[in-house]
Amino acid sequence: MPDVTGVRLDIALSDIEHAGITEKVEVLGGGTFGVVDEKNWQVCEQKPAAGEAIDGAPRLVVDRECG
Repeated sequence: MPDVTGVRLDIALSDIEHAGITEKVEVLGGGTFGVVDEKNWQVCEQKPAAGEAIDGAPRLVVDRECG
């Protein structure tokens, strides 16, 4: 899994795709209306961690800004 923590969601999804990961990425967060525009969200957490093998769908937790 590539390191996408702290990256804009649209770029993170592209990086994951370019790494050859074909599983659908689960995106958690996004406020009341969910993620409408991927470039407005930042990845705050990822599972699996960077460098770990993929076992199932990758999960990204997003917010407007990470603390």
